[in-house]
Amino acid sequence: PLLDSSKALSAPLKAALTDIFNTFDKDKDGGLSPTELSDFVFKTNGSRPPQAFLKQMGLQFGKDAKGYLTLDGFFNFFLEQTLEDPVETRRDLEKHGWD
Repeated sequence: PLLDSSKALSAPLKAALTDIFNTFDKDKDGGLSPTELSDFVFKTNGSRPPQAFLKQMGLQFGKDAKGYLTLDGFFNFFLEQTLEDPVETRRDLEKHGWD
């Protein structure tokens, strides 16, 4: 399951998302820079997002001191997406080798 009984991300989903996050966090600084986040979005959706979108992701979901999307921010994004559209989350996971 994607969510647990309290509507939080399930442990297996968090493990998959952590693996995906770490794959794109090339410099291992704990945040996805605009370039790293753009690479994630491109692999997931097949197109590059606008710079404003990349900045907004950190602002809306959780950022570090540099403004980069954190792992917790990544979790927050996927929680919101999963609550709204679990099929989209499953599709995203499949594109990164998770089922």
